[in-house]
Amino acid sequence: MAYFQLPIGLPIDHPPPRLAAPTLYLAAGRASPATYLRFMFVMNDSVSPSFLDHFAHSLSARDQLILEFVGKFRWALAGQVARMHFAAENGVRDRTCRDVLKRLSDAGWLYRLPRRLGRTYGGSGQYLYTLNLAGRRFTGQMSGERPRKPRLPNDNSPLYHALAITELAVRLEEAKRDGLVGNVGFLPEFTGLPHLRPDALVGLLPPSGDLDDARRYFVEIELSRKDSIRLDEKLTAYTDAWRRSSWRRFPRVLYLAGSISRFPSDANVIYREIEGAIRRQPADARHLFALTMYEQAVQVLVGNLLVRRRGAMA
Repeated sequence: MAYFQLPIGLPIDHPPPRLAAPTLYLAAGRASPATYLRFMFVMNDSVSPSFLDHFAHSLSARDQLILEFVGKFRWALAGQVARMHFAAENGVRDRTCRDVLKRLSDAGWLYRLPRRLGRTYGGSGQYLYTLNLAGRRFTGQMSGERPRKPRLPNDNSPLYHALAITELAVRLEEAKRDGLVGNVGFLPEFTGLPHLRPDALVGLLPPSGDLDDARRYFVEIELSRKDSIRLDEKLTAYTDAWRRSSWRRFPRVLYLAGSISRFPSDANVIYREIEGAIRRQPADARHLFALTMYEQAVQVLVGNLLVRRRGAMA
């Protein structure tokens, strides 16, 4: 079996890509590690763990955090990555973030959507990122899977929904930096409930760090209209999960109404539809649900935390 010879002179147990004649040779003395990794992706070959381990040493601690962040939420805008990992006292270092994202994309760790996504958080269209094959392997998301290139949704609606989840996590992290929250736990697409997959399970600890005042929420983000039958079925499933739960304190279900259309009035329509679905639940279960507009989510979450703290101090 043939092996690649890296610039540092160590053989890596990875077969060369299957090439058509004539055979292509790389100048080992001139090619950078990023060039080798990118070459592997161009050849549509998989990335072996041993091959990847060599290049993982070139990742800084911040690079690894960025890969973990993008992998956790699947999709992230350049501006969201900047606010999460490039925040400084004098503002967000956007240029540094762009340079780092370009380097990670060129090296094959991240995949950048070839077009900008308009009407996104932060104003003008931004580039959108997800993990590439090497990034998925590095974050442990490819165990037992056949390597595949990132799949793009057929339309933008799933992207906008995924970005709304990412944006909520970023805003809560910013609230933590401002001292409004002691700690934030955020699990997107929580899978611990039967027949339900909330958009997120959010845990908030007050600035005091008192665990008795901590709060947890199942978050559901609705950006488009749904018929009343589907809404009733989902809320009833939450009610059944609450009645059968063995949790000491079942999280409240927070619905966030928003809209991906150009008409703000659509969000108000979605709000009223969810409000009606909550009213159709049994009277003893309505306290389980809360509803607000998406743009007010952080104020409601943090406000409930602070109200609880003030009540304990009174």
